Amino acid sequence: MPVIARQSGSNVSNAPVPSTDAPVVALTFPAVLDAAEDASSRNQRLYFWLTGLNLVALVMGGLAAAVIGQTDKAHTTAAIVTTLAFLTAALARSLAWALRPERLWLDARSLAESTRSLVWRYMMRAAPFGERSPEADFDSGLRRLVNAMDDLSLHPDVVRGSQVTQAMRGLRDAGFEQRRAVYQKQRLEDQLNWYLHRSRQHEQRAQAFTLLTVLCETAGATGGLLQITNTFIHFDLLPVVAAAASALVAWERAKQDAALAKAYKQSAQELVEIEAELKNASTEDEWLTSVQKSEDALSQEHSLWRKTRV
Repeated sequence: MPVIARQSGSNVSNAPVPSTDAPVVALTFPAVLDAAEDASSRNQRLYFWLTGLNLVALVMGGLAAAVIGQTDKAHTTAAIVTTLAFLTAALARSLAWALRPERLWLDARSLAESTRSLVWRYMMRAAPFGERSPEADFDSGLRRLVNAMDDLSLHPDVVRGSQVTQAMRGLRDAGFEQRRAVYQKQRLEDQLNWYLHRSRQHEQRAQAFTLLTVLCETAGATGGLLQITNTFIHFDLLPVVAAAASALVAWERAKQDAALAKAYKQSAQELVEIEAELKNASTEDEWLTSVQKSEDALSQEHSLWRKTRV
């Protein structure tokens, strides 16, 4: 759930955050969260599969078109391959337009993260869940989140009945120090490590795709020189290399690796600052105010991320 987070003067290392000594508490979350995460993963895979198929088909079409006319024998085969490749590219693009996997992926991810934030607010006794009818307020808030996702269809059984689990009730009823330790270890540290891991991962991918694109462009320049000197080349390689380079750029644009690497690191920066506030809170009321600030920041982050892609 990356966003363009607020800048700060301190630096965040990419090293994993040391874990606290607090024991891990087994938590079970609402069925809505599992359903949303499943829908998010499924539609994300479909979106990138269709995008990749479209780009590969276009490159294959360009490669086949490059050899058309070289020999009579190759002409018919290349023409058939070119036709099939461009039909495949058109089909992949049409399916992406009709099925809208990117929008469904983003809606499901937004619902999952909003639900997770709602769960932690409930378990920590943070606003808006006070002592009066917290379970009813939680179920009502969750229904509003689900209803706000007009395009996302969840099975009716998933949203039926109370979504508050026994583990959620147990942690909510626990003492302040236990809730504080669990939030530190299983919310903040987990989220911070996830941000740092994803930042490193996307940074490495961005570097790899930049290198591949540069190599592809270098190959294009080499092909141009070979054509100038009429050496060791029997068909026009330049359109193929151009198509491959364009496909790599388009794939990187779809993945947004460079932007995500930066955004995840900035989000980790903000969490480090909030973590310090939580540790310095001397009373439960002060701590709950910081928890609310933490969840507000996380909610804002994944909402902004969704807007950058839709």
